[in-house]
Amino acid sequence: MDFGRVKTLLIIVFLLLNLFLGYQWQGLQQSVSIYAEPYADQVANLQRTFSAHNITMKASVPQAQPTMFLLRVQTNPGLFLTAAATALDIKPQQASEYSRGSSEVITSEGRFVMNEHGQYRLIIATRYQPLVPRGRDGLAFVRKWLAKHVVNYGTYGMLSWKMSGGKGVASFAEVFDGYPIFSAPLRVYMQHDRITGYFQTDLEITGSLDQRSVIGAASALLALAVFVDKAHINMDNTIQSVRLGYDSRMVQGHTWYVAPVWQVDSSRSVFEINAFTAETGVGAS
Repeated sequence: MDFGRVKTLLIIVFLLLNLFLGYQWQGLQQSVSIYAEPYADQVANLQRTFSAHNITMKASVPQAQPTMFLLRVQTNPGLFLTAAATALDIKPQQASEYSRGSSEVITSEGRFVMNEHGQYRLIIATRYQPLVPRGRDGLAFVRKWLAKHVVNYGTYGMLSWKMSGGKGVASFAEVFDGYPIFSAPLRVYMQHDRITGYFQTDLEITGSLDQRSVIGAASALLALAVFVDKAHINMDNTIQSVRLGYDSRMVQGHTWYVAPVWQVDSSRSVFEINAFTAETGVGAS
């Protein structure tokens, strides 16, 4: 069996299905648009619907429905030595000598590794872990440190800062056209008020297709309400944020596609609603 050909056919089927479902959803939206409720009423109805499943909605609901794309992206394994040199504050030639052709660079200051998907991880040796100030200066310190130790840091935007008792995670994502790519995270880990390392996915956008308007956040939340009802989810939960960006559940080697999604972050899990098709599922935390 020609597995390369099968993989290509699966990608084509996935894209065609995405187009078909998207146009069906748009047609449905247009057919009922003359009966659309005022926005405030839609939000109030959503709150009541979620309340029936013990879900509290504390997040604001965006009204924008921008035009977005299906993006073809890829990791860049050829950037490994540059990324390692940046992370460990050494020259690329030194990184090459330390790696000896492998996907790992080890120095006295730490260990930098690239996995099979082209993603990076830095583990800092204990004695070299930077001390993060507590309070308002903590985030500024982490940003400044990242600018020096993360390749292409300027392409990332802040998602969240979760710090308690000296332990926490600062989460960022690569940004395209003002929207985060959730498939390209940068997570900085802290323990005992010190940075212990980070995990990074650095993506290159190689193409775009299928430009069209996305469904609104209210429609996405309605799709989530249907999902919650069908899945019989009734545990206490709180919707904390509703954010538009890009993500994908289909990864093919170093190249794949990311689609627009509404990401709904709750106190128990993260949900994602495809912003073209309204397909709903549980995203990566």
